[in-house]
Amino acid sequence: MTYEMMESAWRLPAPAGTRPAWMEAFAQTINAARKYVVSSTLEQVDWNAELVRGIWARPFSNSSGAGKGLLVGGVKLPLALTELV
Repeated sequence: MTYEMMESAWRLPAPAGTRPAWMEAFAQTINAARKYVVSSTLEQVDWNAELVRGIWARPFSNSSGAGKGLLVGGVKLPLALTELV
């Protein structure tokens, strides 16, 4: 659900007047970012995203963005990640 909500809010191009000009830098950044979607209900994703199932912690452990942090949305994923530490 978080992926779908974020995609509908930030995917480019947005219709003119949809969001203030100051939000465009964030919209461009989130559009360009690689996304990993952890879901047991979605069948497919796009928007520069990869659907992750099963042992889902692996894509995060050797990420090319290591040391740059991990942005997460929702509640279940952050809780599950804290259990891995």
